[in-house]
Amino acid sequence: MGIGETGRDEETATNLLKKQQAIEAEVDSYEYSIKALRLLAQSLVEDDHFDKANIEKRRVRFFSEWPYTAIWVGAYRLIRLRWHASRLRGPSR
Repeated sequence: MGIGETGRDEETATNLLKKQQAIEAEVDSYEYSIKALRLLAQSLVEDDHFDKANIEKRRVRFFSEWPYTAIWVGAYRLIRLRWHASRLRGPSR
């Protein structure tokens, strides 16, 4: 699904919404791996790993950027798809 891709009719908009839901599900499926990564990094730092300074620096950077990236990309796409779907349905009654 490209950034400029929009639904031109109801069927296309519905298909794009399904793609969006699949993307959201895929991002959600990474939650377990992300939590495991966070715990591993924390454990390595607490156990005084020889490269703990680098691990901590990368952990902070990753976990400060990841949620915002996933949220903003997903929200932007979802808003655009819903807007286009509402245009196809016409004015509310």
